[in-house]
Amino acid sequence: MKKLEEKDIPLLSRKRITYEVEHIGAATPKKEDIKKRVAQDLKVDEGLIIIRHIYPHFGVEKAKVIVNVYKDKKDLEKFEKINKKAKKDGKKEKTKEQKTK
Repeated sequence: MKKLEEKDIPLLSRKRITYEVEHIGAATPKKEDIKKRVAQDLKVDEGLIIIRHIYPHFGVEKAKVIVNVYKDKKDLEKFEKINKKAKKDGKKEKTKEQKTK
């Protein structure tokens, strides 16, 4: 895992870091795996890391990863509003409503 770029964004209390991840002979790494590796690299709690994007390169066993690292949990909750579980629950409710109609 190679760090390409690091930007400090003081207004949002976070850093945006771009990595290049090699995954020779394997599939593109999952978000959880990348989050663990970033936490080890930066010596930060995994709860303060948000994976924004994973861009795999076609034909090459590399992926570009964009990560946001927040300074504390309060700022993370303030700026990151999308929750996967809530998103999934919303989809389930829609399908139940559609079945009753």
